[in-house]
Amino acid sequence: MPIPKIGAFIDPMTPQDSAERAKFFERCGFYSVWLSDETIVFNSPPDLVVPELFPTLAVVSGATKKVKVGTGVIDASIRHPAKTAQAIATVDSLSGGRLVVGIGGGEVGNHELFGISMDHPFGRMEEVVKIQKLLLESGYKNPVSFSGRFYSLSGAYLKIKPATKPHPPIIVSAFGPNALRLAAEHADGWLSFSHSPRSFSQVLNGPIKQNAERANRKLTRFETALVVPVALSSNEKRAASVVAAIAKDWLAWSPDNMRLLVPGVDQPRMRQPYAKSNRPEAIRELAELAAKIPDEVALETAACGSASHCTEQLLSFGKAGCKHIILYFVAVEKGWSETVKEFARKVLPHF
Repeated sequence: MPIPKIGAFIDPMTPQDSAERAKFFERCGFYSVWLSDETIVFNSPPDLVVPELFPTLAVVSGATKKVKVGTGVIDASIRHPAKTAQAIATVDSLSGGRLVVGIGGGEVGNHELFGISMDHPFGRMEEVVKIQKLLLESGYKNPVSFSGRFYSLSGAYLKIKPATKPHPPIIVSAFGPNALRLAAEHADGWLSFSHSPRSFSQVLNGPIKQNAERANRKLTRFETALVVPVALSSNEKRAASVVAAIAKDWLAWSPDNMRLLVPGVDQPRMRQPYAKSNRPEAIRELAELAAKIPDEVALETAACGSASHCTEQLLSFGKAGCKHIILYFVAVEKGWSETVKEFARKVLPHF
């Protein structure tokens, strides 16, 4: 059975605290650490510190030595793709080739307060992914051009090179059919969340595999990554209750995953980039939708309880084809750091 790599997600916090947390995960033996690209963070406390992604990645990269540093995920439409490519090359160079580039369509919650357009998020993401690969392999001796609906390049090139050749792996966050096609045809991998082992395998061996075959691409080196909430605790009932609430919130954000996992729950089928709005009525609607999801379904997308149970649940994602599990740690009985240390002692050795 395939044994997945284990990474960990770092919540938005100050760059200095992000670096300390990354060093902590590295000492504990995790393969990777991941940071999100947020401006506001959906439905978050008003005093939450939310730094800009790329400077924080630079701080984290400088503070660590071996751990992979991932973006979970870059908002494709909030920056011009030339500056995104330049930032990617800079951080990969600084880290010595440890960057993993997760990229998605963005969220309306990070745009709407600032008057940043959210028109055609998929169309923009598709062009941005293609432009990243072009620019990251460019140079003054091999400038590149591109003509798209939203962006264009004319003899363009970067004056900084990534350490990874030809470029850091670009992994597309995908849920709907168009994004899954983009991942299979043009990306180096697929990143998702809110999947059970069954639904993950269903998508991987369905749309991902089918689109890759049509594009004459082999999936041998194709990365498959999944964010999974985990609550390690001897109080299994309490752990299940805490992690189920988180898993239900996450699942409510994706109409495509809702269709796979809870087809009987009526939901508005709002595309994921538009689901997480800061409008009070949108927050209320998502909470009402999440409440309709059965706990037992939500728990299929998570891992909780004893070390042996968490190990078994996470290995089942590997059996479904996931090569890289990114954990979102939830503390139940013990403090957060003690929970992570216990996981590192009891569960991580199995991976």
